[in-house]
Amino acid sequence: MKGTKLFTGLLLTGTALFSIVAGCKKSNNSNSSNNSSGGAGISATINGTAWQSQYVLAMNSSVFAGLTGYRGRSAGDSTWVGIQMKDTIKLNQPDTFYITSLVYFRNNQVYAGGHWTGLPKSHGQITVTSWDKTAHNIAGTFSGVIYNTNGANDSAKIDNGHFNTSYIQN
Repeated sequence: MKGTKLFTGLLLTGTALFSIVAGCKKSNNSNSSNNSSGGAGISATINGTAWQSQYVLAMNSSVFAGLTGYRGRSAGDSTWVGIQMKDTIKLNQPDTFYITSLVYFRNNQVYAGGHWTGLPKSHGQITVTSWDKTAHNIAGTFSGVIYNTNGANDSAKIDNGHFNTSYIQN
């Protein structure tokens, strides 16, 4: 559970940072395009419903890369998908949540899967298909069944996940 709290804390910190940045600068975001065929942003089918990010915050450090896609709707109905991976991930080789993790947030509920989340029932994979560390672009696919971090047997099924975005090098 300690890993779950740490990971959730990191993603919530990213959410807060994104909110500050988004509140200070308004611009046309190229990450809001349709991503079903690998366009910019993060997209997936979550519990049978298409999901597409409106905004993406992505950062890479010497240890890991983190991407968080946000979609705001009405007050109290915002969702986000977070993808995290170690910098050592190999291109075009699926990682079954060993050095990667996946998080989905909706209605104040957090669903997570990954080696360090402490949720062993979660399963899935993340594949990085392209990572240009000079131009700071990353793309790939993801899928899985991830469980609610509150200990309930509630899960989120994620299919056809795609990400394609530029990132900030930290």
